[in-house]
Amino acid sequence: MTEVVPGRRVPPIPLKLRMLLALRLASTLLQILHTQWLKSAWSKDVVCFPLFRAECTNAAKIDFSKPFISSGFNSETSGNLAPIDPIEPKIAMLELGIMLLEIWHETTLETQFSLRESPTKYHKRLALALTWRDEAEVVNPLLELYDKAMSYCLTGVISGEARNTQWHDLKLWTAVCADIIEPLSKNCKLWK
Repeated sequence: MTEVVPGRRVPPIPLKLRMLLALRLASTLLQILHTQWLKSAWSKDVVCFPLFRAECTNAAKIDFSKPFISSGFNSETSGNLAPIDPIEPKIAMLELGIMLLEIWHETTLETQFSLRESPTKYHKRLALALTWRDEAEVVNPLLELYDKAMSYCLTGVISGEARNTQWHDLKLWTAVCADIIEPLSKNCKLWK
């Protein structure tokens, strides 16, 4: 995630900011899924950050505390509030899980696995994400609550709740709140 310009790395993001960023992105994504505005799953490609000038050095710095989403609207949906086909829960959750891995490790899925192009197929992306998660247990273990949230995004089995249901299913939202938002929120309380 910290490679803003190819070949040029940004200084490491403090753990506190990464945990707050993960919570903000997860809760915002899940809220927007209730609207008609989300037409594709989020990934690092749509998450942007404002720049500001540091007074002492006049150098541009990235404000990781204020992420925003850059997404276009086509003429078919502009001004027309007809429902769009919702994103499958398993796809949206997988992409959120990958973003959580990228935030934790401060690198992208493609960089982690030296990929020239990002795989687009669900099962290939899931296999890479699971491999990364398993390798992280040895090299760079995740905080327990962060791991719980990220793992639920990838597999949806932590609470025993199947996540291949529809978004309107209250059981799915209950599990999402309990297994993603609550652990990320508790994790952030360490710094408040």
